[in-house]
Amino acid sequence: MARKPYTSEQVKAMLDFITGDHLYPEVKPYIRNAVLCKRCGTVAESGSRHAMNSCECGSVSADGGLDYLRRAFREGAEFTELSEKNPAYKDPNGTDDK
Repeated sequence: MARKPYTSEQVKAMLDFITGDHLYPEVKPYIRNAVLCKRCGTVAESGSRHAMNSCECGSVSADGGLDYLRRAFREGAEFTELSEKNPAYKDPNGTDDK
């Protein structure tokens, strides 16, 4: 007996599970993830998850894309935070303002 073909909803659910898209909501917590290095004057900006980028002198780095903020910096590094929260994002854990 032949198996019925998958519905489009079933295919989407399987692809979401395989790619991990079900873990990352469409509305991201941030609309920008960037820092300005005060030493060299360049901006380090992370545009996608797990994409760490550094300023030109390597003093400060931004990581996390629009999903989370992570900073790496050398001792004594000075920087200005340029990241912006997404006002449309609603934290599923209820910790928006923490």
